[in-house]
Amino acid sequence: MSIGTPFQKGRAKTAGRVKGSRNKICARFIDDLHAEWEKSGAAALAIFAKEDPGGFAKLTASILPKELEVTQTQLMEIDDSELAELREAVRRRIEERRAFIERFGPGTAETIN
Repeated sequence: MSIGTPFQKGRAKTAGRVKGSRNKICARFIDDLHAEWEKSGAAALAIFAKEDPGGFAKLTASILPKELEVTQTQLMEIDDSELAELREAVRRRIEERRAFIERFGPGTAETIN
């Protein structure tokens, strides 16, 4: 076998590693990452969200499905006039919430219901 020919002629192809298998370093890294996530994952996310809200939003968006198909919904059974009333009620509630936040600040505890 020469330096320029890494494979022997006539040897059967083995196709390399089994699909989905990881080498030892990669597998250990994933195990270490999982262990650290178990210890401080939620706290790290809270810090990330506070220090870099844009990056946190980007991370969140990156793990959400790109498309969402709604095949059945109870809203399809509601007639247009009821939907218009529901939409108006939601708009009013949003405006009430906005006015509340402007008056008392965003950190004030209030339920949305």
